[in-house]
Amino acid sequence: MGKDHAKLSLTVPSTAFTIFCGVMRTGRGFRSKLLDITELLPWQSHVFQDNCPNIKYNDSTAAICLKNIEELNEYYYPGFVKCLFPKLGHEVSSDPVCSFSYPVNLKYSFDSKPVTIQYIDLFFFPDHHLVYCFKCTYKDLTLDEIVSLNNLIRNKKINELEFIYPVIQPLARDNCLNIGNKLKMFLCLSHELTFSESYSSDHLLFDLATCSPVGTSVGEGKNREMKPSREYFENLMKDHRISVFDNWTAVSLFDTFTLVHRGPVYNFNWEFRYFRILYVHSLFVKTYLAETSKAFYSHEVNKSLEEEFYDFDKHFNFKQISYNFLPQIIYEKIRYGLNVEQEMKDIRSAIEKDHRKRQERREIEEATNEKRINYILFALAFLTVIETVWHGSEWLYTVLKGEKGLYYNIGSITSLFAIYFLIFYMYKRRKDRSRE
Repeated sequence: MGKDHAKLSLTVPSTAFTIFCGVMRTGRGFRSKLLDITELLPWQSHVFQDNCPNIKYNDSTAAICLKNIEELNEYYYPGFVKCLFPKLGHEVSSDPVCSFSYPVNLKYSFDSKPVTIQYIDLFFFPDHHLVYCFKCTYKDLTLDEIVSLNNLIRNKKINELEFIYPVIQPLARDNCLNIGNKLKMFLCLSHELTFSESYSSDHLLFDLATCSPVGTSVGEGKNREMKPSREYFENLMKDHRISVFDNWTAVSLFDTFTLVHRGPVYNFNWEFRYFRILYVHSLFVKTYLAETSKAFYSHEVNKSLEEEFYDFDKHFNFKQISYNFLPQIIYEKIRYGLNVEQEMKDIRSAIEKDHRKRQERREIEEATNEKRINYILFALAFLTVIETVWHGSEWLYTVLKGEKGLYYNIGSITSLFAIYFLIFYMYKRRKDRSRE
């Protein structure tokens, strides 16, 4: 690559932004603490269908956002939309799924490099899961600087980010502000670059997705020793790459989603329809599975965990989500990159196996208890027979001797026959019904 690599690494793309995401569990009483964040708004889309950004965040823009959400039912299956927007944009803080926006538009410096923090979003899901994100826009930064900043920011501790720490810290459970050791990132980059056979757009896609200096994928640049093996590079491009149209490619990995787009990006699709809907949903599913697995192998399995998992599986684990082919492809690649399908299969199998084992143990215990009860009933029946013979003999003696008079004899014999007749009648009637 040589000089071409050096030139490309110093190139400034047309536009670039990264949305960083973290997931945490919220503590008790977090809903009341939301009221203390005065700048927090009911969630609004940050870009409209004409590709213009949302700047005002007022009643007028809220109405436009509501219309965009309602139109999602023409794009995605209604059940999928409903699990993200239960009341179609009218979510309130008491809903199991609700979301909020926090407009920031703050100039911030990372490693002496200027970044614009545009907004913070909070997405609340069942079982006290919170997916939060913030968008960083890069302007006049080279590709190498963008890679370096992405790697720096995603490895930051949340308490080191003063623009978001005060927002989410009061909501956290046990002061855990991110499940995992780094933030996830969703990168969109627009360019007018010229590639060569020695360094293609796929090589750039690999370097950006792995937060490696430009050229690493071909053994050039600042980290030559991190060059991937040919087999790893080809497998990653085969299994994780998304290529549908000639002007863009994307790759979905465990910690990153990266889009490399020639020419202007239609952000309404990528930021609203894909990130907000597909990526955020998949992050929740992935984290829920990880937390369920942790609870299961910590021997916290109980009836509630089983019921919660199957309820989650029914209402959030969608396989088919769109009427259109492209969102379905992106959705499947995101889930594949996050290893959702395999983890879903493993935890479902583990819970079902554990359920069967506990059911078998219950059946064995019930059989043992039934034997004990049968022994007790046998003893009681034996005593009852003795008692019946004893009193029956006394009754026959009394009737035959006529010690209590004729009326007593007639009444007791009539009552005995009446009882036997009633038993015979009910038995016969039940038998006739069973034949029918």
